[in-house]
Amino acid sequence: MLPNLIYIVESIHLPSEPMIAVYCGDTYNYNNNSIKISELEDKPLLISSKFKNMLFEACEKYNFEPRILCEINDARSLLLWASSGMGIAIVPKDWIDISKNINLKYNEINEPSLVTRSEIIWTKDKYLSSVAKHFLDEFCR
Repeated sequence: MLPNLIYIVESIHLPSEPMIAVYCGDTYNYNNNSIKISELEDKPLLISSKFKNMLFEACEKYNFEPRILCEINDARSLLLWASSGMGIAIVPKDWIDISKNINLKYNEINEPSLVTRSEIIWTKDKYLSSVAKHFLDEFCR
């Protein structure tokens, strides 16, 4: 039998990030900085499983079901496949820096429910290495 473990945690909330549509500049052409979610209807979408429910709920509000071509949790693969013209990757905006591909273009998706926010969480009053402490100091400034 496992003992009842209760941990007190601390956390830092990172800024919210909008979801973006990432695509090959030769395959799709959206002229504005942002697009409506309805513009993704019937387009082949490449998504992370992590954001699948969020995307389906947002599309449901606009009475369509997204056309998921691929669902994978590897950000680099999603962006690579988008750059090849396979489809449109739906990812958080901060993921775009993972791949410095001049062939990729992106637009923010103009839908308030399609935002993400990461957190840094650690166990309070437990040992933290000097590297971890330095990392947290950088975020707490």
